[in-house]
Amino acid sequence: IINLALTVGSSTQTVTVTAEEPLLDQANASIGQVISTESVDTLPLNGRTPVVLASLSVGVVTTSAPGITHPFDNNAANSWSVGGTPKQVSEVLLDGSPDLTMLGAQAYSPTQDSVQEVSVRPFDTDASFGHTIGGVINQITKSGTNTFHGTMYEYNQIPNLDANLYFNSAYQTGTVAKLTPTFHFNQYGLSFGGPVRIPKVFNGKDKLFFFFAWEGLRDKTPQSQYTTVPTADEKNGDFHALLAVSSSNQLYLPGSGTAGSTFTRTAIPNNCLTNTTSYCATNGSAGLSESTIGKAFLALYPSPNAAGSTSGINNYNSNAPSQDTYTNEFGRLDYNLSAANHVFFDFRHNHQIQIKNNYFSNNTTGSTLNRENFGLTADEVITINPTTIADARVSWTFFNELHGGNSQVYKPTDFGLPSSLETNSTEVQLPFISMGTCGSFTSFQCLGDSGSSKQPTTSYQVFADLVKLLHKHTVKVGFDGREYRLRVQAMSYSSGLFTFANSWVNSGSAGTNATTGGDLADLFLGMPTSGEYDVNAKSDYHSYYVGTFVQDDWRINNRLTVNMGVRFDIDTPFHEKFGRTVSGFDSTAVNNVTS
Repeated sequence: IINLALTVGSSTQTVTVTAEEPLLDQANASIGQVISTESVDTLPLNGRTPVVLASLSVGVVTTSAPGITHPFDNNAANSWSVGGTPKQVSEVLLDGSPDLTMLGAQAYSPTQDSVQEVSVRPFDTDASFGHTIGGVINQITKSGTNTFHGTMYEYNQIPNLDANLYFNSAYQTGTVAKLTPTFHFNQYGLSFGGPVRIPKVFNGKDKLFFFFAWEGLRDKTPQSQYTTVPTADEKNGDFHALLAVSSSNQLYLPGSGTAGSTFTRTAIPNNCLTNTTSYCATNGSAGLSESTIGKAFLALYPSPNAAGSTSGINNYNSNAPSQDTYTNEFGRLDYNLSAANHVFFDFRHNHQIQIKNNYFSNNTTGSTLNRENFGLTADEVITINPTTIADARVSWTFFNELHGGNSQVYKPTDFGLPSSLETNSTEVQLPFISMGTCGSFTSFQCLGDSGSSKQPTTSYQVFADLVKLLHKHTVKVGFDGREYRLRVQAMSYSSGLFTFANSWVNSGSAGTNATTGGDLADLFLGMPTSGEYDVNAKSDYHSYYVGTFVQDDWRINNRLTVNMGVRFDIDTPFHEKFGRTVSGFDSTAVNNVTS
């Protein structure tokens, strides 16, 4: 007989809590995904731009070209095809507030360390979400907690570890290749959050919290570009080298044509407009005079730094970098007024300045981009009773986009042009000098810029909803009202356009133009083919959006839930405040045509 002693075992209970979403949401038929805090924090993000995580969701495909998505790439940040729809037609939200410009670009990109999660709903059956043709992408920002926490980071790329560009080693001066262009990329920032505490005055534990994030970015990307500039002889009216390459480059004497239905001009001896150079002084010239205005513009061109083709095309290699300077600030306050009342307020701002295509490093070519965004959101959630919750929110977003030209450091009078081109100009800059295809094939590099514009966008939102639990029903009713404003002014040729198209030194009305050099000869003589001067008016567009909805999620049993919703949207067309969208029509003009 074996006597076994049995002891009383202990009673244990285990509760496992997981933050993972179930594979199937039995309460809602919408298809979507929430990118978790852990994913936002740990996944290597393209450009540290959180919205790119939307590509992890089912039904979302990027439409932008492969490459880095900077936090200031406002268009690329919303280049998504959601549910098969075109890009920039889906709703992008920040804490539930609209985060798009009137034209569909993302207005503000939060820093990676300030985002808690990214919610993507490609196919939504919830009537509370509207104002979208595709899906809904919502970025939820972090708030402070009862403990202080923060981050610091820096990502840096330097040229010392980069290989040289292909054209810098292929096109050499003597036996020495060009140096590796200077490339820099530096992205850095910090975040910090916690309770608001004022020693011996206020302790915000469980009550008042703050969160702040800041980011800076500096980059400098070289862009190798071949273009065409005049030689020293050509700047002095000597084009004999082009004539030696091909007889098709023969120039002809302006004003030498004979009258008639057609005319033929006299060839310029040796393609020498003047006798300034030793070659032309020895071999003969047309004895023409150089235009003082043309001479001033020609002085803006540097000397060739590459061999180019036999006709001198593509004789200048520029490694002018594209430079970006960017800052981003985000702040948020959360206040628990009571156990049943929570308020949060956030402020956001970012600013980008870009300079690119300054080929000659003298501001005669290239453009600038200045983007600045401000935003505010205030949100209050009230738990009226255990079955009733109300949410009210107001938001404001201002996005200012200014396109300019490096050439705005110049003015027409610098080149001997009349002062009236300045006094009547909407944007004083270097007059645009247009020649052929602007620097490739058979023409010289154009000077100036015509892309200057101002495009400030403002949006306002007022939102409210009420959620009520009624037995097996979850009923939600709400209102979403918005106003969008866009002011546009395109400067175009605000200081004048002068086109030189080989009109004065060609062979005549029945002949052909010189393959290369004729447009530059026209500039040398100060004889443009045509001109233009733009004084464009401002336009002020606005539109309104109003959405109301009722949503009922009826949980019939543990295996069946019915989602029912009705939404009514009014999205008004653009309206121009001053009636300036009608171009070229004068309603007050008198009809002088008589029978």
